[in-house]
Amino acid sequence: MFDPEHIGDPRRESDFQARHFPLCDGGEPPPIGSTDRIARRKLQFLAAYYRLNCLYDRLSSIRAGRSQESEAQVLQALKLAVAQRDQLELFYEAEGFWGEPIMNGMVYANVEFTYARRHDVYRPASSYSFSVFVPLPPAGENSEQWIREHLAKAAFNAPSRAATLITSAPRAAPTERKEFPDASRGPVAKQDAEPDPQ
Repeated sequence: MFDPEHIGDPRRESDFQARHFPLCDGGEPPPIGSTDRIARRKLQFLAAYYRLNCLYDRLSSIRAGRSQESEAQVLQALKLAVAQRDQLELFYEAEGFWGEPIMNGMVYANVEFTYARRHDVYRPASSYSFSVFVPLPPAGENSEQWIREHLAKAAFNAPSRAATLITSAPRAAPTERKEFPDASRGPVAKQDAEPDPQ
């Protein structure tokens, strides 16, 4: 099973080539040995694109006649590196963590990260409650009939009480409302359509 924690930081390697290590959000990467959850994930993506940069550079050298290395072996290594990058993306996709590579020619020069902060992921919903008081029947009254009548009155008044509680609570900021055309009125010209990729 794929485990991204097995992806090591290439900066620890003896043959590390700094020119192939992409920027992180346009700046410096997290430090070596970072324990922060987000920092580790960023380093995993940076390591994946570093491997690809190294392999593309080796392939270019072979095709330019500067290396006698086997092209078939480098292509196979590239295939595996791309598959690992794809697995990494799929692994974190459900959490909304994404690394978007920015290229400079054929080089992955920078990786821009998008992810949800923890305080944005979980926000407890507000709740409202109210209680209903039903008095005990006086002596001599039919207990069952008395309780039934007072419960009916309480049920009748409950919606108005709940409405008072809710309307008096702080209101959330209004959201943009979009109007959609009524299909029964006939065809409507499509607006703001995305460009047709060709």
